[in-house]
Amino acid sequence: MDSKLNDLAERYAKLSNNQLLEILEHKDEYTTEAIMVLQNEIDKRKLSEYEIEQFATEKKVKSIIAEEKALVSLVLWEKLFFYLTWFLPGFISAALGMNYWEDGMLTKLRQSRFFRIAGFVSLVLAFIELSMGFSDFIIFSLLFIFFGISNWIDKVVRNRKKLKP
Repeated sequence: MDSKLNDLAERYAKLSNNQLLEILEHKDEYTTEAIMVLQNEIDKRKLSEYEIEQFATEKKVKSIIAEEKALVSLVLWEKLFFYLTWFLPGFISAALGMNYWEDGMLTKLRQSRFFRIAGFVSLVLAFIELSMGFSDFIIFSLLFIFFGISNWIDKVVRNRKKLKP
């Protein structure tokens, strides 16, 4: 058992102060022995209460920024881009989605999916209208009307989500 604690002490000695404080923040997930070794390492480094509080403050600020970033929505030209380019090869759409996911922009990710689906459905409806003999002008007009409806639905859904606690 003593060798395991020594190995753990060596591992903790290699961690940064922030990594140690991260473990301390989740101490209920660790054994009592691991927390004792952690506390010894923190004491060895002489981390002050100020440094610990600063770590907690920085973590809260990062959390608030991440929450705000997740709520950023697509601007009009981005909505129109996804609405009209749903047919892009999967890897391009996937790359854009991964960028939104990695950047924590969850609202943009959901909206990009919604507008790609809305664009596809609108085009299917346009082909149906074309087969019924509608003119090109009417079909293009309807595509943009469908975009307007999609944009309105998006705003309504986002406003409802904001109202929920």
